[in-house]
Amino acid sequence: MPAGCRVELRGLGEGPPESGRVAEARDSVKCGGGGRLVCARCGNPVARKADRVQVGGSWVHTFANPHGYVYRIECYGRADGIALAGVQSTDFAWFAGYSWQVALCTRCRVHLGWQFRSSEHAFAGLIVGKLIERPIDEV
Repeated sequence: MPAGCRVELRGLGEGPPESGRVAEARDSVKCGGGGRLVCARCGNPVARKADRVQVGGSWVHTFANPHGYVYRIECYGRADGIALAGVQSTDFAWFAGYSWQVALCTRCRVHLGWQFRSSEHAFAGLIVGKLIERPIDEV
């Protein structure tokens, strides 16, 4: 494990990639460092790189939804710049044991990703490319 990181949750295991549910929340490792992520559309602060968490052995995951759209997401234990929309669902869940809910930018309402929740843990899966990294002193 990289220096400055700590394990926050231990849990399940990993599912087969062909199921579409590539990762289960086996562990969550939090690491410090980096700047702030802002919405690429409006510049609203969304999350800090220091709040990135490892879920199912990785910070980054690539999934396809039932319509064939492919998303590459990074996982964050805290994302203050998102607003949740719609209802929680377990349909086509990418992380076993988790429900999901759409996450929007609190300022411009563009789709930034999803909030994933289990009975013990929650994290935001934010779409790579929808966010821009800025040094904290610029935000």
